[in-house]
Amino acid sequence: RAIVFLVVEFPDSSKATGTGFNVLPSGLIVTNRHVVQRPDGTRAQRIAVAFDGTTGQWKRASIELVSESDELAFLRLSTAGTYPVVNGVARDDATTGVGRPVAILGYPLGTGTAGMSGSINTLTPSATLSVGTVSKRVPETVQLDAFAAQGSSGSPVFDRRGIVVGVIYGGATESGGRIVYAVPASRLAAQLPTDARAVLR
Repeated sequence: RAIVFLVVEFPDSSKATGTGFNVLPSGLIVTNRHVVQRPDGTRAQRIAVAFDGTTGQWKRASIELVSESDELAFLRLSTAGTYPVVNGVARDDATTGVGRPVAILGYPLGTGTAGMSGSINTLTPSATLSVGTVSKRVPETVQLDAFAAQGSSGSPVFDRRGIVVGVIYGGATESGGRIVYAVPASRLAAQLPTDARAVLR
């Protein structure tokens, strides 16, 4: 229930979609930098968020922080409320050794797999589950043998405990979505805003 579908609009009126996940009951969404900011630094002017399994319940969000070093961005929900959160974010990368199993929840191919047909006011996002294994580790990236596609950007990667151990940001284009890259949990943990530190496990 903490997975969110994102629709962003840039100043030139172009739109894009992505995935995110919530880490604070008051609404702090983690996603990718490139979902909300273009390479030239242009940022989205409007962001709408829909929690998984809700119908037509779009929330406004604003950019709180865009990482300068990693494919991470943090968004604050503008609408007051108590929102579902992930079970936790790993403090380190101890459970993402090569060969370890992982699961990904997100919206590969955007509206094509998010249950999103018809009017935007009646859409009900439904996340897709992908399972895989860790195939390679370098300090800045976890490489996974799993599936992701456009729209998966910002998807959480979970270990067998159900704790977030990475954030999907891309993949090898020649792999057909089967070689996937994620920001490691240690780098996410280091950049979490202070009020979200309690989510660390």
